[in-house]
Amino acid sequence: MGIARVINPNGQQTQLGCLQFMPPEFFHEQSEGHIKCDEKLDIYTYGLTLNQLFTETMHDFNFDHSTSRIIITKPSPVFYDEIIVKCLENDTRQRPTAVEIEKTLELYEEAFNETRISDGYTRMNTQEKDKVFLEFYRKNKHHIQRFVTEYFPQHFIKETLTKCKNRNIENKTKARKIIWSSA
Repeated sequence: MGIARVINPNGQQTQLGCLQFMPPEFFHEQSEGHIKCDEKLDIYTYGLTLNQLFTETMHDFNFDHSTSRIIITKPSPVFYDEIIVKCLENDTRQRPTAVEIEKTLELYEEAFNETRISDGYTRMNTQEKDKVFLEFYRKNKHHIQRFVTEYFPQHFIKETLTKCKNRNIENKTKARKIIWSSA
């Protein structure tokens, strides 16, 4: 979502986002006089948005500074347990990272890709495609969830951090070569 910001409680800012999509820590910190929103706010908002996208139903929001609560009125038929519920954890440390969410969705995409590019599937209308995906999802959910549980965050995050570090080292090396060659 990209709306996470550190807000100066003494300054005047425009509130970003909708109260209905703000995580519990937003309200607790606001009532204490300081608000520190980070990427975990975006993860929470993403979970609510994903559920709304797949159900076409808005969650219930009970606003009270001390007990702001979200009630999912209609759980999503897909990605509910493995992504949405985890995004909505009250403990920010228990929420997944953006990399974990991305990798989970990539696993589903890779597993479904053969079906998606098949001739029969490409000729289906949207409702038929939805049924095929839901059937695929129900059959494969537990296998993919087990894989994610066994390898997250250690495997993918370490791999991603290593790639980022290597890219950073490569960029620094290239920059040094350019500087030395022009000197």
